[in-house]
Order: sequence, then C-alpha cells, then structure tokens
Amino acid sequence: NSLFNLSLSFEKNYYDNIASESQINFFKCITNFGTQGAIVPLFFIVFFLFPLSKSYTFLNILILASYFDNLLKIIYGSPRPFWKIPEMFRECDGGYGNPSGHSFSSFSVYLSFWNISTDFDFFKKSIIGYTCKIVLLFLYIFLCIMIVISRLALSVHSLNQIIFGSLLGIALYFYFFHILQLDQYKGNELNHYITDKNNN
Repeated sequence: NSLFNLSLSFEKNYYDNIASESQINFFKCITNFGTQGAIVPLFFIVFFLFPLSKSYTFLNILILASYFDNLLKIIYGSPRPFWKIPEMFRECDGGYGNPSGHSFSSFSVYLSFWNISTDFDFFKKSIIGYTCKIVLLFLYIFLCIMIVISRLALSVHSLNQIIFGSLLGIALYFYFFHILQLDQYKGNELNHYITDKNNN
C-alpha cells in the first residue's frame, strides 16, 4: 500500500505539472515494445533461426509469463493507479494491475532473446564478441527499464506492481536458462526430457 500510494502521488504530480503530449506519445510508443505485437515476432525469429531446444524454451517463457501474469492479477485483484484518479487515464488494456504484465513479459522475454541470440562461440571466445554480448545485455536491460518507466508515466501501474512484475520476469528467465538449461539440450535430449515428463 505504501508503494502504491507513493506512486499515486508521483503520477498525479507528473500528470499535473510535467507531462506533455510529446512525452506521453513517446511513452506510448515505448510501452508497445512490451506487448504481444512486439514480442511474438521474436518467437518466430527464434523458431526459424535457432535449434528446437531454444525455441521450445522461448515458447515456454512466452506462455508461462502470460499465464502467471493473468493468474496473479486475479489472485491479488489490485487496482491500477488511474482507477483511483480517473483523470490520469491515458491508455490501458484493462484488468487488475498486480503484477505488471509488461514488466513481467519484457524482462523474461528480452533477457531470453539476448541469451539465445548471443549463445555462439564468437560471443564467448573473443574479446570483441564478449564485449558485444555485454553491450547488448545493457541495451536490452535499458529497453526493459524504459518499458517499465512507461507504465508509470502512463499511470497504468504502480511502483510495487512494476517491481513485482520485473522480479518475476527475471526469475522466470533464470529458472529456464540457468537452472533447467533446456536451451542447451542437444538432438534427442530434449525429446527424452519431454517424454520423461509426460510419462511421469
């Protein structure tokens, strides 16, 4: 509640004293990078250009991020900031606010795409490649942060909601790529993994 109320105060001040039409249009553009329209094409890139284990892992990320986002929204039933101060409404798909789906999807999907697209010897064994990998990581993180900020600027989420969503997205990424490591499976290993899961 404290973070939500702090967000209301900040967003109301931004709405009344700072926000301009050009800023709002900018944030509306940025927030689109966290929608299905921007994320789903990434899956097709992964599907057509990378091994099955990587596209399977990426598909799991997409599905689970959407599933848990909607499930947790229903469980928490938290309001969005503009529900409390209706004049701040700018644009929103509707539904409850916690966690932020854009934050959840952005961090899980863009970190996953970074991991998949830089999983080559060039990025691991050469100084230039490793430097490029780190630079790309910071660029993707910067994009995710901008998407998260846009949700505040558009008054559709509060601080606690974007923080929760971001942490969930990072956790989902780490679970699949650093604990399960499904993207590293070779040949029939993935098929055996799926078959064993189904049999159990």
